[in-house]
Amino acid sequence: MKIEALGHSCFLMTTKQGTRIVTDPFDGGIGYDEPAVETDIVTMSHGHYDHHKEDAPKNAKLSLDTVTEAEYADVKICGVATFHDEKGGALRGANIVYVYEADGLRIAHLGDLGHLPTKDQIEKIGKLDVLMIPVGGIFTLDAKAAEETVRLLAPRIVIPMHYQTKRLTLGKKIGKLEAFTKRFSNVTYAEEKQIQILPDDGQQGVIVPVLPQ
Repeated sequence: MKIEALGHSCFLMTTKQGTRIVTDPFDGGIGYDEPAVETDIVTMSHGHYDHHKEDAPKNAKLSLDTVTEAEYADVKICGVATFHDEKGGALRGANIVYVYEADGLRIAHLGDLGHLPTKDQIEKIGKLDVLMIPVGGIFTLDAKAAEETVRLLAPRIVIPMHYQTKRLTLGKKIGKLEAFTKRFSNVTYAEEKQIQILPDDGQQGVIVPVLPQ
């Protein structure tokens, strides 16, 4: 599996078979260029403009923005219902955690999760190889809550997202990456645009992806 960060909470995942998945595409109003990549599958965790733009990834064969289970080519996907805040969605509504199975890996994208996952949600998410987790706070988990969520879900690889950057226009409102990474002893900063992850390849810890310049 190859994973490339397109900015904010948007990633392009490409399986060995060549199936492409785009997560949480955004419009151009957040500082990054809209993701203009072609994809087979697009998943959107909730309806906010910085996570939901159906026509940004081109020619998607499967588009998901509900709690559902689906299959396309060599990819299985399961949505888990969560919330965008700590008050059951009363402040910011619902959020969907998507879990992807492909290439012998299980990968979860937490979207804009705004609370610690419950026991039931943890069971539905299941055992993970890779966890994509928001860490910036204000609208999502902050660094401390993200660290606790990592402990609860126990993935072998963690990819942080949704944090302050120079390009992100939401950036000044949310926390910096370092507030999260300083909580871990095993942190790797990727040198290439694509992160390659294989089953049982020995990789573990926090991997910070290269972001668009």
